[in-house]
Amino acid sequence: MTNKADLIKRKRLKILVTGVHEMNCNGETGQFISLFCYLKKKYPEAIFHIGELNGDISERQLERALGEEVNSVKFYKALTSPKIPWTIRVVSLFLRQTLLYPGCDIVIHLCTDGYSDRVLPSKFLSTLGVIGHSYQMLCGRLFGKPVVACSTTIGPFDYTFTRNIARFTLNRITGITAREEDTIKYLQELKVKSAIKSVADLAFLVEASPKAAVEATLQKAGVNTHKPLFGIAPSQIVAKRNRGSETAEQKYEAYITSMADIVDKMADKGCEVVILCQTTSQKYDDSVVAARIKERARYKPAIFDNRSYSPQVIKGIMQRCEIVFSSKLHSAIFAISEGTPTVTIAYAPKVYSIIGNMLHLPNSLVEIRTQDFPSLVKEINDKIDRCWQERETIRLALRRTNPGIKDLANRNIAYIAEIIEQRR
Repeated sequence: MTNKADLIKRKRLKILVTGVHEMNCNGETGQFISLFCYLKKKYPEAIFHIGELNGDISERQLERALGEEVNSVKFYKALTSPKIPWTIRVVSLFLRQTLLYPGCDIVIHLCTDGYSDRVLPSKFLSTLGVIGHSYQMLCGRLFGKPVVACSTTIGPFDYTFTRNIARFTLNRITGITAREEDTIKYLQELKVKSAIKSVADLAFLVEASPKAAVEATLQKAGVNTHKPLFGIAPSQIVAKRNRGSETAEQKYEAYITSMADIVDKMADKGCEVVILCQTTSQKYDDSVVAARIKERARYKPAIFDNRSYSPQVIKGIMQRCEIVFSSKLHSAIFAISEGTPTVTIAYAPKVYSIIGNMLHLPNSLVEIRTQDFPSLVKEINDKIDRCWQERETIRLALRRTNPGIKDLANRNIAYIAEIIEQRR
């Protein structure tokens, strides 16, 4: 006779993923597909519920990334028209989301670095952002569900109100997996008592597409695969992080010019150059700056963005590169996790924490926030030249350290599985 325990064990696991509702950034998409793929290996019958803010964009992105497995992802939507203000769409989605909490088995909150009052451009919007993340986590606890803030950077909080909300929320969830030591120290300062696990970013676990498929993709795009490959991951907004005296437009134009010059320099070295866009959405659309770089350069590189290519393909191209220059954290993570020597613009503390401290690569970072652009451009070129010259030594070192980093990333999955098993 089948007992109650056997029935519970066979029950289909329902996982509600909150915090991320747009798959237009390979960083967030990479975190989700790693979470999905590794948990599906442990729980093949699991169903994942995730919100969609922008029509069918996320569905198409995940179809490219997951293939037929996307059938295990259930999208919930509310108001998705871009004509409706973003804040109203978010509120409508949260209301729709609330209906899903009672039926789920666990809530996994992927807030990346969004749980801070420094992320959005004004105090009002920053406060709303903190309230939004807090609401999603507290709803899980309200319905008696385990809640994990997963693979995350948390804080800082500059305002007393947001700091108190965050402390209240984080002390009531089940646990936190923090992707860098600065977050752990900050949570200790906040006197957070929930379980805190030290992990690496889930995106380290994204599996690159097979080499044959990557070669075919490159050739179809007109890339000469007989030449060494150099990759650039640009950013539409990184130039704004510079605190020089130039106007925002002057900084943006200087950034484009410096990237175009790097394209031409590496092409003159005999490389094929490719531009790899991490984010393609509205004002954060890296394909816009990629097109400007291509227009300004003498050499015309192929552009690959996540409207047409999955994170696995982008990562496979980075694996194929001799070196990569990245203006984005997750593009650097993609490249480094495949053993590709990478020079990265340090535009935020998280870059130092993950690339500099966790990966022990401080010499690969270029600080953008304090230098004038001439000094910045010189340092970028010097570090690219050194990375190029030492690429084989760097590659060997990365191959030795990467298994340990991927084990750290796998701690996210192990901790979530531990909580699931405790509930069964």
